[in-house]
Amino acid sequence: MSGHSSPRSANVSSRKTKIISTTLILSLLLGSLVLLQIGKAQGLPAIKLEPKYVAVKAGEKFDVQINVYGATYPNSEVHAWQVRLDFPIASLEAMPSPVYGPFMSGPRIGYWGVLLYNAPAGQNVVNVTEGSRFIAGQQVLVKDDVHSENKTISSITGSMITLSSNLVNSYTTANNAGCYPYPTLSAIGSLSNTLGSGTFGQTTNGVNPGAQGDGLLATVTFYAEQDVSSFLNITGTLTYIKNTLGEVVGDEPGELEKQDAYTIRTGDISADGIISANDLMMLGKDFNKCPIQTRSPTTNSLFGVAWTSPANAYTPNNAAASAPTPAGKGQDYKTFISPTSFPTGVWTGISKVEVGLLARIASGGDDRIRVAVSNNGGTTFSVTTATVSPTTTATWTMFWVDLTAAYAWTPAGVSQIAVRIISEMNGAVMTTVYVDWVTVRVTPTPTSSSAVSDVNRNGIVNGADLTSLASQFGQQYGN
Repeated sequence: MSGHSSPRSANVSSRKTKIISTTLILSLLLGSLVLLQIGKAQGLPAIKLEPKYVAVKAGEKFDVQINVYGATYPNSEVHAWQVRLDFPIASLEAMPSPVYGPFMSGPRIGYWGVLLYNAPAGQNVVNVTEGSRFIAGQQVLVKDDVHSENKTISSITGSMITLSSNLVNSYTTANNAGCYPYPTLSAIGSLSNTLGSGTFGQTTNGVNPGAQGDGLLATVTFYAEQDVSSFLNITGTLTYIKNTLGEVVGDEPGELEKQDAYTIRTGDISADGIISANDLMMLGKDFNKCPIQTRSPTTNSLFGVAWTSPANAYTPNNAAASAPTPAGKGQDYKTFISPTSFPTGVWTGISKVEVGLLARIASGGDDRIRVAVSNNGGTTFSVTTATVSPTTTATWTMFWVDLTAAYAWTPAGVSQIAVRIISEMNGAVMTTVYVDWVTVRVTPTPTSSSAVSDVNRNGIVNGADLTSLASQFGQQYGN
């Protein structure tokens, strides 16, 4: 009898093999689906304030970023977003308008823009997967793994997009060629220091798809007014994202992860949310050193023709001192004791003296602000000066000028510091310049690495700070 199996047994064996193979494939698919479902449940999209902990002291400015994570097509891509931010008005003051990040303004890359055919150089037509996601007249990014260029859409017919000019480079499907729209955006809302809150965000205009992935939505700048810990809250239902279909993600619990932030001023030197051995180590590193100090003025006097509302420049409150025509208006700022006097009694020397101006200019202007300093309370001012040239009209820019060379600075001289600002015409016509904050930053010697290593704020890191830190050991902020 032959050792070969019969055709019937061979067929049965073949069918068993197919059944086993099919079962294995189904098992793998089902397993993958289970993993996907688990991943979906664990991988919520998120809006977070970062860094979560910021170690600052009164008189300092700091930035908090609003970032989005895990925005994926189609459910949680970001066609629009909104954040409700609440903060304590007694300890923090916010710049009135957030600075929006690049996440929403970049090209919207996705399957809709994948090229169906190669697009050779010299032609002005590309064929995309879904032409309905594009708008005539808007800018697009044409790219593949080798080249890229920006173009403007002339017209759209189905999946065929006609560009206003010919392609400079060739784009091939083998190199993952695509054409992706740059969206037009509308910004909404602002911050109010009176209310200690704000609701703001961005909306994509038209049919363009939402942004995907991770990225920076906005940056909010704060000024610390008191040496207390503060809580910045975004966890309410008014913090959310919308997808292309207009579905809101985040107005119900469990749809969107939302992370608040905290400012720390009482010993969390490492800014990790807990006073621990890390903070002891950082304090030891700064022992017998002095942190950089920032102070604001509390009095002023005119020099020649006065600025308008000069006291508005004591703090960054969006209510500015201004110098309209004529040029040459001057203002002296004195008594830099806010929030306290400079702790000059514990300093051994001065390595740097800087003046900061938070400034902007009227539309169309190119004029300047001349800055001088005094080391005798404003009786005389330095021959050495510096120039600030504001360029923005709608937003404030912080300018720091180094005036260390103005004097052979001593701690006594710093205690009597004063600042003079004078408007200067650059062109044929003087336009209004605005200053929202005049401040002085002094770097004493020897200098510590962190402003908040000086836990008790007496101007030097020493045993008193170690004792204060030890009494707070184990204290936690937030969750």
